[in-house]
Amino acid sequence: AEARFLEGDLFCEATFTTVKDWLDQCPEAHPKCRSREKLNPNPGTVPTRLLDTHGSQAKTWSLIETSRTIPASSDYVALSHRWSKDTPKLENANRSQYQTPQLDGLLPRTYQDVSTFCRALDIRYVWIDSLCIIQDSVEDFEREVATMMSVYMNALCTLSSETYMATTGPKTHAFVRDIMDWEEAVDSAPVNTRGWVFQERLLSPRILYLGNDVLFWECDDFLTSEMAPGRSVFSRINIAAEPGDLARQWPYLVSAFMRKDLSYEKDRLFAISGIAQLFAQRTSETFLAGLRKTCWAHDLLWHPRPFSSSDNRSPSAAMPSWSWAACPAPLDWPTSFEMDCASSYSDFKPEVNIWGI
Repeated sequence: AEARFLEGDLFCEATFTTVKDWLDQCPEAHPKCRSREKLNPNPGTVPTRLLDTHGSQAKTWSLIETSRTIPASSDYVALSHRWSKDTPKLENANRSQYQTPQLDGLLPRTYQDVSTFCRALDIRYVWIDSLCIIQDSVEDFEREVATMMSVYMNALCTLSSETYMATTGPKTHAFVRDIMDWEEAVDSAPVNTRGWVFQERLLSPRILYLGNDVLFWECDDFLTSEMAPGRSVFSRINIAAEPGDLARQWPYLVSAFMRKDLSYEKDRLFAISGIAQLFAQRTSETFLAGLRKTCWAHDLLWHPRPFSSSDNRSPSAAMPSWSWAACPAPLDWPTSFEMDCASSYSDFKPEVNIWGI
């Protein structure tokens, strides 16, 4: 679409005022957003670690252990992003170093942009997965992945990078574009093709997309840019739905999730575990390798989509072959077949014959 110039840059005071207005209005004026907050299973908690941006005038950041330093009700934002070979990582070897003030300039441009936004919005703390989870510790990874539901649901806002095209330099001028660009800029953005980002987008109460030249806002009630409301083909979870209605969304979410990319197929269940945890708490459901126990007979009917390509994906040896998580391609369930998830199907006794070891 044709773009017209908008005076000022993406980090000007007018932009920050707009974002503050969106943040203020959301919990007060949006019925669906208020319902989401009331149904949050673990409200008022913060992640194990956060990045401290040291206040509005600072140019440094440091890693903090939250249980020893800040109140559990502290506001923070989360970052949703794509990793690259240059993504900085928290490891046991640099953990002590990162707990002392580090210059912003040592961070990638995306991380610096997030710090700039947080300071302008008077939000001191940021959660970034690569720097808040110890990447060379399997134990820490598994423990922190189990908290993803709380991390994103309790974030005041999630900042999402890489809408429109990625750039290496700072974001500069803002433009007003045709609102039809929403699908191109947000739904089809590189960041939203990633498997881990799928649950981050669904679990976050509100998301601010940092485009090259325009901001986009998304919450349960409101899709907008700096210029006008938008339309999205993405369906967010209505966690306020009745448990039965919520449970029926699971196959559709899995189908959408399986069209997303992961660097490691063994992470397939980890990358949707936050959504599964939310479903389990809201519906009292039990999951078996991604299948609902009360609907196991229906959930076993998954099949690869006709003519779908797995590209470079290979079956995950870490998953049982009967689970959709082992499938290396987009999949679906029969649309013409509706099975009643009756209690008569919920109890079963598996029988296994061991032919050799």
